[in-house]
Amino acid sequence: MTMRKWLLIGILLLFAGVAGLFVVLRHVSRTVPTFARKVGMPLPVKAVEANRIEMGKIYGTSAVIQPIRVLTITNKIKGDEAAAAVEIYADIGDNVLINQVLVRFDREFVQSVYEAVRSARDHSAEDLKYAEENLRRIRTSELPRTKENTARSEIVYAEKELERAKLNLRRIQAVCDQNLLPESDLEKAKSEAEAAAVRCQTAKEKLLLIRKEKADELDNAIVRVSQAKIRYKEAEEKFLTAQKNLHNVTLISPVTGIVTERRINPGETPVANQPLFLIGQTDPVLAEAAIPEEHSREIFMQMKAEIVFAAFPDEIFKGEIVRIAPVTDSKTRTFSVYVRIANSDFRLKPGQTGFVRIQKEKRSALAVPSIALINPADIRNENNAVFVVGPGNIAGLRKVRVGISSEGMTEIREGLSPGDKVVTVGQFYLKEGDKVRIGNEFNE
Repeated sequence: MTMRKWLLIGILLLFAGVAGLFVVLRHVSRTVPTFARKVGMPLPVKAVEANRIEMGKIYGTSAVIQPIRVLTITNKIKGDEAAAAVEIYADIGDNVLINQVLVRFDREFVQSVYEAVRSARDHSAEDLKYAEENLRRIRTSELPRTKENTARSEIVYAEKELERAKLNLRRIQAVCDQNLLPESDLEKAKSEAEAAAVRCQTAKEKLLLIRKEKADELDNAIVRVSQAKIRYKEAEEKFLTAQKNLHNVTLISPVTGIVTERRINPGETPVANQPLFLIGQTDPVLAEAAIPEEHSREIFMQMKAEIVFAAFPDEIFKGEIVRIAPVTDSKTRTFSVYVRIANSDFRLKPGQTGFVRIQKEKRSALAVPSIALINPADIRNENNAVFVVGPGNIAGLRKVRVGISSEGMTEIREGLSPGDKVVTVGQFYLKEGDKVRIGNEFNE
């Protein structure tokens, strides 16, 4: 090959190398912000417009199933006599329905106690009736009034006799003072006056005695009625207790749930109010979820939630928040929320774990891609910012106040207007006032 041909090939290779170098440098200047800054080229970025979209934040966390409440079922047979458990129909782990029989006690024994108590109640009722009739008889009887009238008449007669005896004594005293009658007549008159005074005093004491006897008889009758009422009340209370005991010979479940504890065996005789069963109500159930404390202002009652379980991978269980814990765990910095879920088929068991998603209600919000935010981890929402491309493709840093985040988008509550171009790629290389170039070179 001649020298001329080699020279031509060399020139072609040189031109190709220069052209390739130009393409590389052009590409680098359009894709590498640091190189573009060194050579004085506009910094390459990507940008999108801030627009209004429908947003609703979703909180996702693990959850544990709990009974909606746990009831302690106690022995309802009360009184001094206790009945033995004859049959037990539920054990730990059993699902029970509302009004399902749990225990049957010795009905014959409870029935015999009921009959004895009823008989005692009837006798006390008869005693009360007799005491009340006796009180009415005493209050309406004419005999005490007749005795009192007779005693008053005797007092009047005795007082008149006493007055006559005193008058006779004064007359004889005057005659004796003139020595016209013997001293014996005066002594006789004095004796008669003293006897009349005694009879008058006796008549008065008799009237007081009659009144006292009348009052005592009335008081005693009132006391007997009061005592009879107390005895009847006690007997009636025992009767009502025995009547309830007869009804409670069969102990039933007040709720639909699962037996978590059993504390009685056949043949045992529990005392009154002794705990016999613990039943967790499982229709519905509660899913307890731990939410970070910084989201406390965004969680409220009746928020809708969805829960999935590994045991039912193809099914989504729906519920709503019905309880929010009033305190925060100082170690985990979380607070508990409780989601109520229907569980009529009892598939969800206490202690079962799942993943809950709490959906905040969707609303129209101005939003940008979350990757556009500078310092997105600022919890206090004081230093969040974005770069906005202004006239002449000049980038400016603008502080913003953010709201909820969902599906890669973040709500902007303050700092932006619809249509503002926000840098989403390359913003971490920018400075205030940098000239930028918006393009798709990053896909090359």
